Amino acid sequence: MTQTHALGFFILFTLLAMTWNHIFNLIASMTGSRLFCQGKTHEGHICGAPTQKTIPPKKKKGVWYTCTQGHTCQGAGFHPFKKGVVSHTVWVASLLFIVILLSQNFPA
Repeated sequence: MTQTHALGFFILFTLLAMTWNHIFNLIASMTGSRLFCQGKTHEGHICGAPTQKTIPPKKKKGVWYTCTQGHTCQGAGFHPFKKGVVSHTVWVASLLFIVILLSQNFPA
């Protein structure tokens, strides 16, 4: 394995480490998972329970969602997955390895 191979690996690994949660959130958004209810509770707070797409009520059009608490509404929020400290540490360490490899003299 040459220095160029190591550099290529760490560049790809850094890009993957920086973008994996965006890819995960895009897939989750497209499949309709990680949705939460935006209906109001008796206290006036947002419910926040998990929802699923359901058949619209009679004489209603559009996309409707029903939560586990029984609320039925047209809107549902998306709860994105956020990166944690470990994930950020991985891509920063990988970026550091790239800088170290670039600071070395490459053979001509």
